Amino acid sequence: MSGMMGIIAYGLGTLLAFLLILFLAVVFALLSSVILAIRRGPGGRVLNAAKDSEAAVATIGLSVRTTKIALFSGSTALACFGGALYGSTTQAVTSDNFQYVQSLFIVLIVYIWGVSTPGAALAGALSLAIAPLIAVHLPSRFSALTYLMTGFGALGLLLRPNGVIPTASDFFHRQWARLRAPSPPNVGTATGVQALEPAYATTRSG
Repeated sequence: MSGMMGIIAYGLGTLLAFLLILFLAVVFALLSSVILAIRRGPGGRVLNAAKDSEAAVATIGLSVRTTKIALFSGSTALACFGGALYGSTTQAVTSDNFQYVQSLFIVLIVYIWGVSTPGAALAGALSLAIAPLIAVHLPSRFSALTYLMTGFGALGLLLRPNGVIPTASDFFHRQWARLRAPSPPNVGTATGVQALEPAYATTRSG
């Protein structure tokens, strides 16, 4: 079996499990904040504009190619950092940990939750961890609960291509805006009463 064994745990090997989870949660929160800041920064705005028309972005003097190279380099560094954290927790990395089909399955789960938001990675990881635990308490025909849920989620992408989290976020934002919007006055009733007043006055004068 080829791979790397005995990877140093970066000082985390003696800590308790919940401290390790806390450390990973803090790292995830910090990296998510950095990603959101990049998306809302100049580079993110250039890429959003390039989705509509790269030629239009180039005409105003912005370099789409340079921005893409910089962001792809940053994403590669982020993936390497994630791999280092993964290796430090398992202390053993082999080719079996990165099978092609399993990697596609994980990418599909992230797309189902919404690849445009960092929360999709957290939701996908939780679903991969919790679904097998639920399947243990179900009948044997539901042993592949993870794959079943992923299949229905992939079908849901046909209706909501943005994923679960962006769709739910848009829904709650619309509902919140509707609740905060001031209720319009009953214009129709007031107009009807005012419209009857001249007719009533004419009848009395006649």
